[in-house]
Amino acid sequence: MAILEAATGIFLTAGYSGASMEAVAETARVSKGTLYARYPSKADLFKAVCSSRVEVWSTRFTPEPAPCSGLAPRLEHFARTIVRSMSDPEVMAFEGLLHTEGRKFPEVAKLFFDTTFEVSLAHVISILTAASIQDGVPIRNARNAAVAFMGIFTGWWMRIRWCGPISDDEVETTIRSFVAIFLQGRLAW
Repeated sequence: MAILEAATGIFLTAGYSGASMEAVAETARVSKGTLYARYPSKADLFKAVCSSRVEVWSTRFTPEPAPCSGLAPRLEHFARTIVRSMSDPEVMAFEGLLHTEGRKFPEVAKLFFDTTFEVSLAHVISILTAASIQDGVPIRNARNAAVAFMGIFTGWWMRIRWCGPISDDEVETTIRSFVAIFLQGRLAW
């Protein structure tokens, strides 16, 4: 854990290009041999950092409603959780890191994307699939439906959050509206 904490701090302060395995080993107070035995490359270390941070970010919010509560409340909860997560200063710092380093290191941006977006996407797919079974409404392509759902509110939030404060009521109203619009297209999934 000390290695991942040290690496997180170094990646966020020095960037991916400025981070070194030596600095991580020194900060974590482990030998370079120990560090390389666990994480053979800086990319492997970055992936582990992203995975560990996703776990932390996902535990910060209230539990998901039970499947029996219906699809809309589960999707609203998920959207609310993602919006809150995307507002977290550390998440925003990682996004900033990717904006500055992603052009030079597209593999790093892909690692972050695969570790964060794909985890969220898998969760939405499981929600949609469970609802399809529970409601008896077939789903042709759960992945495409999940991508569309994620895009609806993440795109909105990424644009709006930099424009100044937005009230919790406005966030809630927008999330409910987006979920309702998404559910109107359910037969096309």
